[in-house]
Amino acid sequence: MSESPIPSDILGAVDELAEGRYELQRELGQGGMATVFLADDTRLDRQVAIKVLHRHLIRDTEHCARFRREAEAIAGLSHPGLVQIHDLLEKPGEFLAMVIEYVDGPSLRELLDDCPPMPPELAATTLLPVLEALQHAHDRRIVHRDFKPENILFDEHSQPRLADFGIAHVIDQQTLTDTGAILGSPAYMSPEGVLGKSIDARTDLFAVGSVLYRMVTGRLPFVGLTPNSIMQDIAVGDYERADHICERVGRRFSAIIDRFLSTDPGDRPPSATQAAELLRQFVAESMGDQTPDLARFVAAPVDYPSELEKQLFDDLLQQAHQAASTADRARALDIAERLMAIDTDDPRPVELLDSLHDTGSAPRRKTIAVAVFAIVIAATAAVTGWAFLQSPQKPTPQPTAATAPDHEHETDPDHETDHETETETETEIDPDTETETEIDPDTDTETDPDPETDPDPDPETDPETDPDPATRTVSFQLVPASATLTVNGDEFDALDASGGIDLTYGTHTVVAEGPGAQTTRKDLDVHEDTDPRQPVVLDWKDGYIRVAVDRDALMWVDDADSPQTIDPTQDHLVPVTFGPADEVENRREVTVRVAPRDDLQNATERTVEVRPDSETPVAFTFHD
Repeated sequence: MSESPIPSDILGAVDELAEGRYELQRELGQGGMATVFLADDTRLDRQVAIKVLHRHLIRDTEHCARFRREAEAIAGLSHPGLVQIHDLLEKPGEFLAMVIEYVDGPSLRELLDDCPPMPPELAATTLLPVLEALQHAHDRRIVHRDFKPENILFDEHSQPRLADFGIAHVIDQQTLTDTGAILGSPAYMSPEGVLGKSIDARTDLFAVGSVLYRMVTGRLPFVGLTPNSIMQDIAVGDYERADHICERVGRRFSAIIDRFLSTDPGDRPPSATQAAELLRQFVAESMGDQTPDLARFVAAPVDYPSELEKQLFDDLLQQAHQAASTADRARALDIAERLMAIDTDDPRPVELLDSLHDTGSAPRRKTIAVAVFAIVIAATAAVTGWAFLQSPQKPTPQPTAATAPDHEHETDPDHETDHETETETETEIDPDTETETEIDPDTDTETDPDPETDPDPDPETDPETDPDPATRTVSFQLVPASATLTVNGDEFDALDASGGIDLTYGTHTVVAEGPGAQTTRKDLDVHEDTDPRQPVVLDWKDGYIRVAVDRDALMWVDDADSPQTIDPTQDHLVPVTFGPADEVENRREVTVRVAPRDDLQNATERTVEVRPDSETPVAFTFHD
């Protein structure tokens, strides 16, 4: 909030145009187009906000038209989730302002600057009223185009209200020429907005996805040191999944955000109403009839998200057990991973993974699956005569040349039986000749079975039907839970790996990998004494801070005694190490202190959050 005195020309213009109705009190803030002042409405005894177009834009007809369009857009809307307009004050060529409803509360941006990444249930609930307001605008063919946390204000009842339709776009109406201009905040722009394509209501929903991402991860999906680099990433959808940034988000809500952030508008929710229903259903599945308390969030943005997470823990654990009881393994796994990220010390999520295996149906066994697959293929080969399976314990004969199947052989079971008992000594058939070879059924039945070619040998002597080689069930405990395990080329998620995998005695190649983690590979020797529980802990990859400055500077990272020199002509990449995933979280707060080399007293510092295998940009600008 600025304490600067109100310019006398603004005081005089408001007094003249409103005939003394509004008494300006103080400046509330500034934007790219206007400055907002708090004022008293002496006629209706209420406080209002007066948004005054910047003086240097008054003579720009395009900006004036855009400013009036905001007034017209808001005036045509009436919804409790929208900030209302009361009046328009204009003196052509000299002064232009609008009188709008004053919302006496913080913006979402202010709350996000204070609070940690919030639970998805809280983020979803916060935006529900705003989505309803957006639908009201979309129904009147108005697209906001600048949906961002700064434009979401909380009123005295802690309800979010959508403000600032300064660059609103009216569909099917001739609009301003914006060639070469950037309309909207680059970090929240849609791919079609970046590329200059036509826009519709789904453009706002892309911005909703960016805001949701910011709320649950603590950072934006698209980051860069320049607006151009941000917009390039937006255009191609280059961002990291929310649950990879913050495992507390969970796979399911991360997938919902991905829908909003699709580069193809057709893959996003088709309307704000359906987007709201998607979020509402997610909250209901987690919390039932309860919802997060927005009043407590606004009053305590630092503490309430953590309190809500603790409150959610037992409810989510119950939801996971319910999902497991209905064989919804994907949802059970998603919740279990969230719970392990919320509280790494609570054993119940790990126990849940074991219980899913113990109380469910028989676990998947790769050795059994392979055996069944081999039997199916063998049966198919015996019926069709198109392939011969050879046991690895037998000598491998050369296969007989395949003949084109005859329609009568395909339908006559007698001919199929005859074909199955042919041996390698049979006369070869010219593939161009369509005549059948007659086989004497008496000769066929009296021929002794050849162990090399008989498709149905004695099961007591056939090596293929001997008991399976010795196996041992091995359970792999993956850390982090988002990792996947590959054993002999077969991939398992954390749930299946913890449930147990049947491995034959011998050496098996085990590979574990996960988002933000280094790939681990080892050979596991399986025998009767092998430990049935194998922990697999991955190490986090390094993260990086990309530092940019506007002059020669020295930089200290955390408690480092010696500074590093930074060249203003290039970015400086600072590695940040983490360690094993069972000892450290996949995020670190790092303090970066920078001072100009010619003015070490003018030092400034920032605390930034760093994630494994990702870059966090930070820029320092020094003024003379």
